[in-house]
Amino acid sequence: MKEFMINIVNEFDPVGATGTQFAALCFSVVPKPHFYLNDNNNDADPKQATKDDIQAFSTAPNSRTAIGDALKEVRTSFLTPEKGIGRPCAQCFVIVITDGEQNTGTADPITQANKLRQNKNCIVYVVSIGTANSVQLENIAGGQANVFSVDMFNELNTLVEGLVQAACSNSACVAFPDNNGGHGNHHYGGNRILIPVPMPIMIPSDYPVNRNQKNDLKDLISLIKGTKHGYGYGNKFKPSVKHLDLPGRVPVKTQPQP
Repeated sequence: MKEFMINIVNEFDPVGATGTQFAALCFSVVPKPHFYLNDNNNDADPKQATKDDIQAFSTAPNSRTAIGDALKEVRTSFLTPEKGIGRPCAQCFVIVITDGEQNTGTADPITQANKLRQNKNCIVYVVSIGTANSVQLENIAGGQANVFSVDMFNELNTLVEGLVQAACSNSACVAFPDNNGGHGNHHYGGNRILIPVPMPIMIPSDYPVNRNQKNDLKDLISLIKGTKHGYGYGNKFKPSVKHLDLPGRVPVKTQPQP
């Protein structure tokens, strides 16, 4: 299972504050947090630190499964601004890996999954081992399309590509073209899958604060308006090369107002 988790992490670059963040929690009866979304952001290599954290925690078979309590812990303790949630343009995904339906615990798993979707805008995926066609797991995932099933734990790695592609189709991920003219992914030797971060808007410090923006808008309209094709064709006002410079760097002539 840990190899499966590490292979998912390997699909994303960068990992950390400027890219994809990961967190992990294990559960049987009582949820046990292992690391939070922003725990590795200050490491020299957040991606490697995330994989090291996955390798460090122990897993063992357990016959009791409190999925609802685990999902509640994720919603209330993991998905908070203090733990790294809430970045602009970042989509939340919760992946539940389980080899059975809920058979213990106090929180209803379907209710908790719905709260993740409604209150935290999360997409919930269920990775099911040996419990195919479970109505409960399908309801936790919000639909059969979000359930990924295998018969045995040693088959989990066969789900990596499909799970990553599903996440990217539901977020702002970008798959760059591979060398064969298609769209590859990092796990299979193609190019990286990236989640873009917001680009700050920067304005030169000498931009005139008293500039008439209404005139600028009218100038723009005059440039694209005309009876024939062409930039500014048919208008008295013509752009100069100075318009290619940053606003405020050089004087920009404005069209006289009617």
